[in-house]
Amino acid sequence: SGSADDSIIIKEVSSSSSSRSADEQKKRTKEEKDQEIPKRGDIKAIISQVYGIVDSNSDGHWTFREVRDAAKDSKGTFPRVDEKAFKALDQNQNGAIELEEYTTSVLSAVQRLPVSQREEARKQMQAALENIAASIRA
Repeated sequence: SGSADDSIIIKEVSSSSSSRSADEQKKRTKEEKDQEIPKRGDIKAIISQVYGIVDSNSDGHWTFREVRDAAKDSKGTFPRVDEKAFKALDQNQNGAIELEEYTTSVLSAVQRLPVSQREEARKQMQAALENIAASIRA
């Protein structure tokens, strides 16, 4: 089990070679990333949906109160986050967590999993999304 800092920074590693063209490098990088995180688009969609549910006033920013309320209202499906963890996720230190910051955090956590566990993590995220949506909107 890691700290909040463990899920903050995403490090996308792609191999490149000076002998490959820029287009080849982009294509290769995308293929490598697709292999690293199965159904990554699905993960991003899940992240975006969770973000929208928790962003109760739909202003594009999570406040500490919104995150705290989501954890309470979801009956444990959405993780509790203390102020220290919230500040760690708030990379630009503006007092709110934007979608990009949350996405970076989640993708980083998934990327650190062994490849064999990433698809299961995506399935668990989908189930959590459904539980969060049902409990918060109920």
